[in-house]
This record gives sequence, structure tokens and C-alpha cells, in this order.
Amino acid sequence: GKARAIGVSNYCQSCLACLGLGAPAVNQIQYHVGEGADPEGLVSDTAALGANVQAYSPLASGAVVDDADVQAIADAYGKSAAQVGLRFVLQTAAAPSLVVKASTPEYLAEDIDVFDFVLADADMATLAAKTEPKGQSDGRPSWGCGE
Repeated sequence: GKARAIGVSNYCQSCLACLGLGAPAVNQIQYHVGEGADPEGLVSDTAALGANVQAYSPLASGAVVDDADVQAIADAYGKSAAQVGLRFVLQTAAAPSLVVKASTPEYLAEDIDVFDFVLADADMATLAAKTEPKGQSDGRPSWGCGE
């Protein structure tokens, strides 16, 4: 009765079921271009519990920025590859929040400037279909789970 909400990180479906406390407020998972729109069904399953999916490593430690397909889409919008990668995560209905790490004030300003454009459905489909970059733990959204 002393906590209003709890958040968890890297919880897979079976880990969420083991909580026994109901749904957490947030399940923070690795989520970025290259993992599909719903990696391992974890995005939709977490959302179905009423929990917020929060993406960490939304640029796959910089690998999204170096991806030629992401850069081509970015060029079409007059944005950076990082902005397109972040916008992809934000625009996925079940993953409305993310955590970024910026090494300079300029990168932080660029990361924040992702709310003045919307990726077209075709571009979202292209990004969702990508299987690279893998990111950490071979691209698993919940690296702590054995399943």
C-alpha cells in the first residue's frame, strides 16, 4: 500500500505473469528499428496488461543512425536518421515513450525535435520489416528472460 506504481525492466511475458501484483505501470524493454513492430509479441502483450512500454536503446547504440534504409527515409523527410529511428518508436501505438542518451546538447535538441513530422504508413512498414540492426543481446527486447 505504500507504492503507487512499479516499473520493471526487461520483463518478458512469463516474468510479467510471475509478478502476481497485476500489471506494472511501465515495462522498459530494448526496442528500435530492426526488431519489427512487435518484437516477440512483447509490445502488444505488455500493452494488453495496461502497462506502458518504454523503449531503451531506441537507436541500438547508434546502429540505427548508420543504417542506409533509415538514412534514405530520413533524407526524404529532411530529418536525421536518429530522428526517424526515434519517430518510429514513438509512432508505434503501443510504445509511446522512450529513453535517449545524448552525448552533446546538439544531439539532445535533435532527439527532442521529433514531434513535427509523421512517418507515412509505407515508411513505417519498411522500418517495421527490418531485421537489422540487432542491438544488444541479438535484438531480444527482454534480454533477462530465458524463454
